[in-house]
Amino acid sequence: SYPQPLLGKPSRSHLEATLVIVAITEKLFTSFYLSLRSIYEKYDYLAVTVGLSYRPYFPLLSK
Repeated sequence: SYPQPLLGKPSRSHLEATLVIVAITEKLFTSFYLSLRSIYEKYDYLAVTVGLSYRPYFPLLSK
């Protein structure tokens, strides 16, 4: 097998590998974002349940 030129056209397997990596990364970021959002919503619900007087102590949670 000869070495590929640096500025040559990327092979199809290389493109497929890149697409797989992108898809996995996207899935990881999506699950991470969803877990963060569920934690955020739980704490927001907690803040509302405990009382609106506590809300100034959670500036990140006030919408």
